[in-house]
Amino acid sequence: DAALDDLALPLVDEIVRRDVLMTRATRAGDAALAAELAAGKSGRHRAKDALKSAAAEDDLTGELRARYELDVLDGARADVTQDEGSYSRFLDRDPWYEDQLRRNRQNAPNTGFEPSS
Repeated sequence: DAALDDLALPLVDEIVRRDVLMTRATRAGDAALAAELAAGKSGRHRAKDALKSAAAEDDLTGELRARYELDVLDGARADVTQDEGSYSRFLDRDPWYEDQLRRNRQNAPNTGFEPSS
């Protein structure tokens, strides 16, 4: 199992990978590494944590806000399997730009146009 996990780990979402690495560090008794990994969470990871926390507390408004933030941050990332900062930031969209795109799409009138396939 551990060998397969080690092969798959670089290919999974950076949130899942960091959670697995934090769990491993905690189980190994390496509190310093676990704390370092927790402190280095990406904005996406923090939004996902906020979503889980709001859901656990039955905070619907907080859950909707966190879900929207996570969706925006997901949409802004070029590759969610890569750690934040491990590749050129110019490959990602700026979160403010992604947010504005989503708001514009939401407010766009429905023209009835459907592209032919």
